[in-house]
Amino acid sequence: MESTFRDVRHAFRSLRQRPGFAAVVILTLALGLGVNTAIFSVVDATLIRSLPYPDPARLVVVNETRARATFDEFEASYPNYLDWRARGRIGELGGYGRNGNILATPEGAELISTGIATSNFFHVLGVTPALGRGFLPAEEQPGAPAVAVLTDASWRARFGADPAIVGRTIALDGAPTTVVGVLPPGFTFAPVGTVEAWLPVPGSGPLRERRNLHWLNVVARLAPGLDADAATREMSSLAGSIAQEHPDTNASGGARVRPLRDQILGNVRPIVLLLAAAVGLVLLIACANVANLLLARSATRRKEIAVRAALGASRARLVRQLVTESALLALAGGAVGVVLAMWGVDLLVSAIPAAVRAQMPYLAQTRVDAVVLLASAGLALATGVLVGLVPAVRASRDDIESGLRDDSRATTGRGRRFRDSLVAGEVAIAFVLLAGAGLVSRSLARVLDADPGFDPRGLLTFRVLMPPDKYDKDEPIIAAQEGISARLAALPGVSGVAVSSGLGLAGGGNTIRFVFDGEDRKTSAADHEANIREVSANYFATMKIGLVAGRAFDARDRQGAPEAVIVNRTLARQMLSGSDPLARRLTFTFAKDQPPRQIVGVVEDEKLAALDAPATPIVYVPFAQDASSGYSFAVRAAGDPAKLSAAARAAVHEVDPTIPIFALQTMDAMVDGSPAMFLRRFPVVVGGAFAALALLLAVVGVYGVVSYSVNERTREIGIRRAIGAQAGHIRALVVRQAMIPVGAGIAAGVPIALALSRVWRGLLYQTSATDPVTLGAAAVVLAIVGGVAGLVPARRAARVDPMEAMR
Repeated sequence: MESTFRDVRHAFRSLRQRPGFAAVVILTLALGLGVNTAIFSVVDATLIRSLPYPDPARLVVVNETRARATFDEFEASYPNYLDWRARGRIGELGGYGRNGNILATPEGAELISTGIATSNFFHVLGVTPALGRGFLPAEEQPGAPAVAVLTDASWRARFGADPAIVGRTIALDGAPTTVVGVLPPGFTFAPVGTVEAWLPVPGSGPLRERRNLHWLNVVARLAPGLDADAATREMSSLAGSIAQEHPDTNASGGARVRPLRDQILGNVRPIVLLLAAAVGLVLLIACANVANLLLARSATRRKEIAVRAALGASRARLVRQLVTESALLALAGGAVGVVLAMWGVDLLVSAIPAAVRAQMPYLAQTRVDAVVLLASAGLALATGVLVGLVPAVRASRDDIESGLRDDSRATTGRGRRFRDSLVAGEVAIAFVLLAGAGLVSRSLARVLDADPGFDPRGLLTFRVLMPPDKYDKDEPIIAAQEGISARLAALPGVSGVAVSSGLGLAGGGNTIRFVFDGEDRKTSAADHEANIREVSANYFATMKIGLVAGRAFDARDRQGAPEAVIVNRTLARQMLSGSDPLARRLTFTFAKDQPPRQIVGVVEDEKLAALDAPATPIVYVPFAQDASSGYSFAVRAAGDPAKLSAAARAAVHEVDPTIPIFALQTMDAMVDGSPAMFLRRFPVVVGGAFAALALLLAVVGVYGVVSYSVNERTREIGIRRAIGAQAGHIRALVVRQAMIPVGAGIAAGVPIALALSRVWRGLLYQTSATDPVTLGAAAVVLAIVGGVAGLVPARRAARVDPMEAMR
């Protein structure tokens, strides 16, 4: 132990004598270790701690499936869930959904996000309310009194953390609702995002009664010893039995079980894993730089090491001393890196749009905590040992006599080749990161250029929710919609106002099943399925969606008139190929009393889910014939649509001040902040930053090696100058030396990037993972910056004084 302390003291003294060297090494390692610590914090919060529930590996989701369907996986209907729960043998099943409700506050009506849950939902998750209780089975039965369970954040923000909140009555949707519990602090459930309260499953109505209305997400805690595959087989068998019992709604139905973690993470997992791999590569570049610096320093310390060896220091003792120095540098770099990581974590999370963070509440756990600090310390120590070991071993091999005789200039060709190999490795890694960043950037450009099927420019959008206690029939809903639309249309600069149950690029939304006239429907297996939208008569004109055939909705499509529908081009092509769509009728199959509806028009495709998603079949129905209590407005303005926000809010409140308005934003802002766009943009931003950092470190590595080589070859350069070599010749010689490892690195990086093309492919849209333009651009950039990095020491070499160099 005493010898270890002596090594540490000696290391401190040695590093104090070279503060510039120590600062460069510490900063280099701080960058590499800092980004790794930051990303590990994200990995820890996302992949390790994203399920803060007891025994999370047993939590799964269960979805219904349908063979040979446009939408082959979807939520369960409540009657099907009851059958699963009563007859299934995979474990305990609970259900949940998401909703919005109007809360009466002293300031007026306010829309709040709420979750819907079966009575056993919290028990399935293993969560116990901090105050009061959860739901009772009787509270999801017909005629049960209205109750609610608050989240901890809502309890504190709205009710001042009043401990007497349990038993208190609040007004939701105009009805008195009793608070029966408060959930524990920090409880989140990512699939529903951020909500303020949870309500029980409705005791009556279509959501509860219709077997073909799929809305309930089912989560289960598997029985011990059962995995997702075995549970899928069990649930598929049960779904087959239910399909035979209810062929009118469940024919060709099945079930699929997968881990809850997979549903929560979705497309986020591969992005996080790729980021973790990218920062690991950045750390490798930093380590290579530091190893080169240590090699260079050990060469200048040959006489010191030889003296210590001559005085009796063993080879192991010398190696331990040198590794101790590198470990101290790495720990110092790790400490600075942790500070950078704390700032970087906040920057990473804040860069995520609020709408996306609401669906990833586990990101709130992203922080540099004790676990991350311990991992960072271990990584720093391991890095210090690894980067210091090779230079230490090489230095300890030097011959004592030659070391005592020469302490400065002699370096073997093998040593230079090793340092060049390290630089080539840095360049190869930088090439891979630069190529990856270029590919996802080109992919994002293709996404942004994709045609959404409508013109999103100049649109102001918002949603309203009609209070159910006042708007329980179509007539008052339609009257309010028409009143709001008229006021919006009268605003200066407004050229169109449209209403829809859901806007393009805002998510797929609801689907509807139907059959065309003349089709023999014996079971529900014959049903077609498409997204459904209720839209106003001027929706297509306002959104600038082209009419392919027939007509748009107009005054003829009112209540009491024959039902009409419009379909999009994709539906007509997939389901009506070979026939005239305008000569066909379709009938919705959710109820037996549905009338046939005439197809009066075909429109161009608008994308509902995302710019990079394929167009899906859509059926449009007139809002005047099938009004929705929650709908979106789209207001087209000649100037900046955001300037109409206050006027839009006033137009709604002039019609009825109790109607809450929310999600007020431009269409461009809505698209930019959507989860789909985040999944495209985030890898570009973060991957580009890592690629830039890798490029910077590679440049520093090239500069360091060439600069040190110039110092080594000062006498040789002086001789060349003395016998007539021109300055330009010397510069070209040094730059050519710099380009040798750069060229080797690029040559090595190309096959590595090609081998990783399968990894990139999942993140790309209409972009080849082996795109030669992107790979070529990455090579050119590295060649240019490598040459520039070598130019600075080359200029210094060209100014060497022959007389001074040969002294």
